[in-house]
Amino acid sequence: MNKKEGTSRTGRVIPSYVGRAGQVALYPAVLSPFALSFQTSSLGSLTTRFQESAASGFYGGPFGLATWLAIALGTFSYLVGLLFDVVTIKGVPGIKVAAVGIFLLLHGLALAAAIAGTQHFVLPMWSAIVGWTTLPVFVALLAYSLVFELASGKTYVEAGPSNHLVTTGTYALSRHPGVLWYFLALCSLILATRSFPLLIAAPMWFLADVAYVIVQDRLLFPKIFPAYHQYQQVTPMLIPTLKSAGACLRTIKRRVVP
Repeated sequence: MNKKEGTSRTGRVIPSYVGRAGQVALYPAVLSPFALSFQTSSLGSLTTRFQESAASGFYGGPFGLATWLAIALGTFSYLVGLLFDVVTIKGVPGIKVAAVGIFLLLHGLALAAAIAGTQHFVLPMWSAIVGWTTLPVFVALLAYSLVFELASGKTYVEAGPSNHLVTTGTYALSRHPGVLWYFLALCSLILATRSFPLLIAAPMWFLADVAYVIVQDRLLFPKIFPAYHQYQQVTPMLIPTLKSAGACLRTIKRRVVP
């Protein structure tokens, strides 16, 4: 190549090289501001497209990866629940708290995967208001049944099973009131978020929860509580009756008014 010099529109001398084919190759330093601007714009566009592609692949419609991940995490959490019950019966120390923590983590990640997407179905605005209004109520009832009505320290922390079978309060309403509150909380969350992945994953979680309590009710709890068979005879398993609702109200009233 032979070195040549040219003049830009501003009068600046621009060195260049002229090859045998007569092609002009400018110094990169001359074009760098323009090239950098173009490259930055292109890089930003590529990054945006990559992010959109990744999000599209992850959420890929109602049956995208996020939905299947949510179903898998939420379902697997109940296997951890079974592990909790087994180590409770065996009296293995130090594992109950870890099992509870893993269960809550898995279920929290499942909820996040289902809710964080952009796939939503259309409902009237009042449905979202109903959902956000009732959700705290059912979450509070869930916490009341699973934490406050039970001897939480003995149930979730100390090694071995609790020797006290709770049959009053919400446990007079049904033998597994947490399933009822969980179902209603999921319905409220679906109304509030209108999330398609949640609409698909929530029934799977609920079925896993029902399967879990069936195993508890038929195989595990009779081994933990000697009086569980009598409890089964007087209190419905999942769906409350008028009689059980009356028993629930009477026993709660006794707690409030000695």
